[in-house]
Amino acid sequence: MEIVIAKNKVNRDFKVYNFCFQIYTFFKLFVADKIIMTVLSVIDLRCLTLLTLLGFVNVIMATTVIPPKDINELYEHSEFVVFGEVVSHQDQYGFINNFKVLESYKGLIPEHSSILLREASSRTANEWATVRGDVDFIIGEKYLLFLFKDGKGYYRPRMDALSVFQEIEKEGEVILARTQQILDLCFVGDIDPSLLGSYRSSLFRQQLETNRIAYEKAGFREFDDSARKIKSIGEKKSSSCAIPAHCTLLIGSSANLNTQCNVTIGSLSPTKFPSDIQMEIRVADSAADDVSTNLEFTYLQDAVNTLNSLDGISITLASPLIQSCNTTGCANVAELTNNICNPSDLPVIWVFFDDPCDELDDINAPCNGTIGKGGTFAKVPCIPDQCGDLWLEAKSSYIFLNVGAGCLTAYQYTALLIHELLHGYAMNHIDGTCSALMNGVLCNSDEPNNLPQFGIKALDVECIDWMYNQCRDSENLVNEIFKSGDEDQYFTTNEITANDILLESNADIKFQAGSFIELNPEFEVEVGAIFTALVDGCTL
Repeated sequence: MEIVIAKNKVNRDFKVYNFCFQIYTFFKLFVADKIIMTVLSVIDLRCLTLLTLLGFVNVIMATTVIPPKDINELYEHSEFVVFGEVVSHQDQYGFINNFKVLESYKGLIPEHSSILLREASSRTANEWATVRGDVDFIIGEKYLLFLFKDGKGYYRPRMDALSVFQEIEKEGEVILARTQQILDLCFVGDIDPSLLGSYRSSLFRQQLETNRIAYEKAGFREFDDSARKIKSIGEKKSSSCAIPAHCTLLIGSSANLNTQCNVTIGSLSPTKFPSDIQMEIRVADSAADDVSTNLEFTYLQDAVNTLNSLDGISITLASPLIQSCNTTGCANVAELTNNICNPSDLPVIWVFFDDPCDELDDINAPCNGTIGKGGTFAKVPCIPDQCGDLWLEAKSSYIFLNVGAGCLTAYQYTALLIHELLHGYAMNHIDGTCSALMNGVLCNSDEPNNLPQFGIKALDVECIDWMYNQCRDSENLVNEIFKSGDEDQYFTTNEITANDILLESNADIKFQAGSFIELNPEFEVEVGAIFTALVDGCTL
């Protein structure tokens, strides 16, 4: 039901208890339970077309890297450095590539031989695992690669996109350029420009033959990421349903929040857990020891304590914390988690230490390499939230750290765990530097002042609120102008108070509070605006 105020301009100074009683009585008279149930039934039917896909599982992972100090250290710590061409795919879905080595600079790979180049992402008939920062190698394209050999005998880039240059022609020159996927990696600390830019192909490869790269003399150009510069935050909206402009999702895009859930790659719907879910952390018994530190469980407890201080998140350590999950012979942690550790889709985030499936190149001294990954599984059917948006349902998540992660400081280790656990809640990176814990670069420049939140900032909280805290305890709106076209909704379990509020023509604003709504002086509604007020509990 709607209260529509359509006079030239109306000022209202309501007495709170009288006003709340009027709203409560009005809505109890006209909103029947069967009407609400009908609406929910319609929402549920929108997902029925996806029931045939119940056996299909999607997981998307994020990768965090401690970068080497420069391009030379990347070379020094790589087992193999080769230049060559992708000639074909070995598997049905194109994640294992036949790579012809044209030039070999380091490691015992003969020139003109062929190796199996493995991407971090994978696909089977029933499962699809995507790793952000993983390069999708293209048949016929040439690449310069810094490689290691994994536990299954495949060659892999050491640090995903950071270890890959693609040969392209640009402005009349043949260059070795960074791929777009480098923008999806998360880095701990600053990264040297020599690792991000492009080089003239012939000059760079000549220097590789001498085992020393003078990158400025190799035609170095700084990396141009103008195509994906940080989006402006835009006008801040605190409404329960307004999508903060800076929030991105590990799976899907907020633009795909619509009346029908999608699972196709191009229009994948966003994923999250139900907002009132109680999550549990379990540590796999066969991957329960980070041999590089004896404080991993202390760091994990600190991470959980910090997350529980955020409204909308409820997470506990299992009792006992270490539980059965056999990693022997596993191919990758994603497959292991879904098929072995959590086949019943319990609301669990599994934690693995020391790279149990040997997917990563070990951390090199003093401290660089891929430090860890975190992922979330998405499944159908979809779930509606308080705002009426439909999400693919997250069923379980996991994080795993690499061998040698203990080279991080206590602060870095804990901040990394929180970062990866928030990936487990399906949040993705927030663009910027030192503006949020979920930035693509974990900031260490102000550690003492970041405790005990370990770098969690207002931008992180806004995204968590939007995804998991739509039913807030209370709202106090002051000096808000709702512009024409705004469709904001505020849900609280207790009260909403509003001071100096203007609804411009064609704004559509809804207040729903569990106990009362207080509209103080200078509450103005212009002609054509719609203001809806309802005293009713907020239920997710």
